[in-house]
Amino acid sequence: MPIFIVSNKAKKSLEILPHEVQERILDKLRELKNHPDIFSALKLLKNMGSPTYRLRVGNYRLLLCRAFSDASEIIFDITKIGHRKDIYSS
Repeated sequence: MPIFIVSNKAKKSLEILPHEVQERILDKLRELKNHPDIFSALKLLKNMGSPTYRLRVGNYRLLLCRAFSDASEIIFDITKIGHRKDIYSS
C-alpha cells in the first residue's frame, strides 16, 4: 500500500488550483492507495535524477519521487503539482 507525502511547495501549488481540480487530484491519490500495481499507473521519467514518476490527472501532473519501499509499503514524496505545460520547467 503506497503512502504519499506532499512537500510544502506541492501543497501550495495544489491550494491555488481550482477546487474541482483539487478534488480530482485527491480522488486519484485515494484511488491509487488501493491500486494493485501502482507502477502501472505511474510513468517513470528519465533524466530527472532519482527515481521520479509522473501521475497524470487531466491537464495536470504530479511529480513523485520514491523515498522508500519494502515488501509491505512504498513511500512517495510528491514534489511538484502543476499544469502539464509548466510542470517540467524549473
